[in-house]
Amino acid sequence: IDPRDVSVLFNNRALDRRRLLSVNQSQVEFIVPPRTELGLSAVYDVQLNSGSLRSNAVRFQYLEDHLRVNIAVTGGSLDLASERYVFGNCSIMIFTAVIAPGYIIGDFNWELRDESTGRNLLPSLGHRNLASSISLDLSNTFVSTGNYTIFLTAMSISGARGSSWTQIQKIPSLRLGVSIFEPPARMISHPN
Repeated sequence: IDPRDVSVLFNNRALDRRRLLSVNQSQVEFIVPPRTELGLSAVYDVQLNSGSLRSNAVRFQYLEDHLRVNIAVTGGSLDLASERYVFGNCSIMIFTAVIAPGYIIGDFNWELRDESTGRNLLPSLGHRNLASSISLDLSNTFVSTGNYTIFLTAMSISGARGSSWTQIQKIPSLRLGVSIFEPPARMISHPN
């Protein structure tokens, strides 16, 4: 290996030569660039280039102690005044974990806490298997009228951990009266 001709590639992109600390026949030492310099991923293939020769790829993963986690909510309406997702007797709410790119998640832990008692209701609702998946489906029949908090903790296989929460409220059914009448005929000259 010619030390003057060695380059380190992260996903086929050469690092600045100033990051090379030492090069010899059996070892190349270099400073790993900050993750933000390379992109959004936490996992990269690293290779060495020497002249026209290229090494096999070795997987490199940035380890972070905190994982960015959010919860996407469908099936309810966000009440801006209370900052809660509201649903009624005709809804199924789906909560989906949104994880920062580049992580392989090993474990999800969902909790549905009744705000009046602080109790996690998922084990008593038979949600043991669903509570470890990427999403949680909550039928309107699972909870009674009241306020609840959904908690999510996710852990990557590298040990990074993150959590998020959102508040929900189940409201009682509303009875709506509807009157149907025959509208007057419309003409081009009088569209309304």
